[in-house]
Amino acid sequence: SQKNSRLMLIPKKWMVAASFLILTSLGIWGIQSKYFPSNKAIYANYFEPSRNIVQPIVRGENLNTIEYRAFVAYEAKNYHKAINLFNSVKNPDQVYIDFYKGICFLAINKPEESIDLLKSVSETNDLNNKHKGFNKKAQWYLALAYVKINDDQNAIKELTEIINDPAENIRKDAANEILEFLE
Repeated sequence: SQKNSRLMLIPKKWMVAASFLILTSLGIWGIQSKYFPSNKAIYANYFEPSRNIVQPIVRGENLNTIEYRAFVAYEAKNYHKAINLFNSVKNPDQVYIDFYKGICFLAINKPEESIDLLKSVSETNDLNNKHKGFNKKAQWYLALAYVKINDDQNAIKELTEIINDPAENIRKDAANEILEFLE
């Protein structure tokens, strides 16, 4: 056939060189993606939505408050619905609402929208039971949001604070790993 005869015209050494080039570039790409991952890959590896620790969803209980329904949507990974419901919650205690809303925005790939929410939560110093620990968790997700939008400078700042915080132990190792990739 004509196709085979045209292929035979290409010298074998060129075929060997081409295959060598392809294999080499695949190898370099593999090494690069393992040791120098993109911000997108780092984010994908470390982002996982926080567990709902505010409003436990009790099966069989028909709590029909907007906040309860927001957390049901959140746990079902229906983040668009959760955002709409969180926006409708009439609650003066905004800290945890903003925290979970920020995570919803991250989960639907809108990190810019999550940054202001998470930043305000991370800067909250009120340590009563409803707020306790949300500022630290928010700082972690804020760092990831910065990684996601390729704002390495702010990501490094947040990650360094996490690493240097004597009270932080859960996310310290992960923060160190990400920092090594970014610096």
